Amino acid sequence: MSRSDRRPSRPEQPFYSERTWILSAAFLAGMMLLAGVVWLGRSEDEPAVAPQSGTDGVQQVAQCPPGPTVESGRATQPDDLTWRTVDVGYRIPASPSQGPTQVTGEVMRCFSRTPIGAVLAASIVPLTVNGPEWQAVADQQVLADRSRDIMTTRRARYPSETNRRGSGTYAGFAVDRYSPDAAVVHLLIRGGTGYAVNQVELRWDAGDWKLVLTKIGYTHESLGSVTGSAGFTLWRE
Repeated sequence: MSRSDRRPSRPEQPFYSERTWILSAAFLAGMMLLAGVVWLGRSEDEPAVAPQSGTDGVQQVAQCPPGPTVESGRATQPDDLTWRTVDVGYRIPASPSQGPTQVTGEVMRCFSRTPIGAVLAASIVPLTVNGPEWQAVADQQVLADRSRDIMTTRRARYPSETNRRGSGTYAGFAVDRYSPDAAVVHLLIRGGTGYAVNQVELRWDAGDWKLVLTKIGYTHESLGSVTGSAGFTLWRE
């Protein structure tokens, strides 16, 4: 018998104890661990995507239903006019047919694209944007520009400012300028000693009348007092 035949044979070992298999397994485990670290790092760096109810995550506001457009003409009181009270007792005119047709709290939207629709918007939005729900009103019913930024900054700085009940009530209106895209409305206010006139500017934007603030962020321009109601259409209750 040769010497090689006398060499004791090695006992057969399980495959997982082989050196090459152990090195391969260790390499794969290391790669998996590295991949896990990279995935976790990306998960921490990338913002989580939350379920969205609208495009780009912006809260969607229902569009106003389309209606007829009046190119020109006089503003006349609608037959279905009603009066409602907002905030600290102010009474505002409203019409189921001319607007507002969508009301959520004191956010009163969707006015007709007509002279009387502009009058109703001019009578309502300047009051509600100074009420307790001013932020929602400003977001939805005030034209987005630098003047709105000025107003919202001022209101955020002085959050306790709200409407204070005065003695004035709406007495009448006059449309100074009107087109389907823009309007200027004069509001006749009856006070304890006579009448005063406020000028309100509006623009048609995104399917509704939006309030255009003054350059310094106020809702209207005061035109002072007048001795009577000549030139105005008086509200009938």
